[in-house]
Order: sequence, then C-alpha cells, then structure tokens
Amino acid sequence: MVADPTEGRRLLVSVSQISPRSGVVGRVFISNDSGFSWQSPDISDVRTAVETGRLNGIEDMWASIGSRGTMYVSMLALHAPGPAKNTDPWGPVPVLIVRSEDHGAHWSTPTVIRTRSADAPKMAVWRDSVVVVVVQVNAGDTVVHAPSDGNEYVAVYRSTDGARTFEAPRLLAFDDLGHNPLNPVFLSDGTLLVAWMDHPHYGRGGADQHLSDSRIWVIRSSDGGRTFAITHVVA
Repeated sequence: MVADPTEGRRLLVSVSQISPRSGVVGRVFISNDSGFSWQSPDISDVRTAVETGRLNGIEDMWASIGSRGTMYVSMLALHAPGPAKNTDPWGPVPVLIVRSEDHGAHWSTPTVIRTRSADAPKMAVWRDSVVVVVVQVNAGDTVVHAPSDGNEYVAVYRSTDGARTFEAPRLLAFDDLGHNPLNPVFLSDGTLLVAWMDHPHYGRGGADQHLSDSRIWVIRSSDGGRTFAITHVVA
C-alpha cells in the first residue's frame, strides 16, 4: 500500500487475486477516505490479456505514487506454457508498468520491459516521472543481454518520462549466487538505494556450495540510477 503525497487520505493497493474463472489477475484498489471505503478501477489491457488466455497470470505487483499524484503499478506477467510465449510481442516473461494521471480512474496501456527470465520486480519513483524498476534476471538472458557466466543478476531499469520508455538495464550482483531484489528507495535529493538478498546456489551441494546463509546488500547511485558506487553488506 502507498499513500498519495498530494492527498494523504488517498491510498493505493495492488494485489494478485486468484479468480476461479480467469486464473491469477492483477487488480488495484483505491481509497479516498483513509481506507474506510475502497473502489477497484479496471486495468483493462491487463485484465483482457488474462481473460483471453494471452497471459497465464499476474504476480509480484508493486505500487508507487509520484510527487504530483501520478500512480504507477508494476507487475510480472506470466505466459501459459507453450510456443506462444516466445512469439508474443510482450516477450516470454515481461514486466508490465501501467500509469494513471487521474488518481486511478483510468490506466494507461502497459509499458513492457521484455525479458526471458524476470522475477520479483519492485519499483520506486522520484518526483513524478523518474521511475526505476529493479528485477532479478537469469544469467544468459538473451533479451536482457545478461552475461552467461553467473547465476542471477539484479537489473535496474530507469525511465525519465513517467514509465513510457525505459533505458537499457544496469546489471548488478556479479557473482554465482542467487539474488532477490528488495525495495528500491529514492531519497529526497534523488539518490537511489538498491538492495538485494543473495542466497546459496540451489543447484549445488557439498564443497561446491560456498555459502550457507543469506546476506543483504545495498548499493547507492548519486545520479538517480545512471551509475552506481560499490556495494555494502547490511547484514
């Protein structure tokens, strides 16, 4: 859940809902009275994609609101198994971002971040139009152009036009462990903090498994996600 900085009583919640008829659908709920009542406006393009079987479901939804009240929702879109997922213009495992400039009454067509392996996308917004989406991608992802000699990377996608377009990703976490991105955060001056958790490589055991626990890392960008400093261990 996130609160609108222009109107503190306005709240936005994004959820994946299991529908017996359609599968896992993406929904948003908006309250204009501090959570006493809620409405659920339609994200028609995403709903139609699930109901028609183009998508198998919507997961890992994330919500944010810019400083002038623009609402953003990101989500992981899953295709049904089969050859169609490789020919769909959205890509095999895309991340979708929708935007509303009228407090959630209407939502844009999705902006698509194409990947073959995305997981756990999370989003942060600075001011009203700089949007960063952080996502896990697999090594060797040919759409993302991820190196093939690691395991999982943390990809940082940056938009300066309100999530209408995104720059090529910055790839972080260059090692052979697993990685799950945590909440990205913009500070008031535009500094971006990106954090992730690493974990043992699930495909290894014994002497080849060099890590038995997980760690939390954080990295700082002083230019809003263009370049990054060194990583620091949190815990």
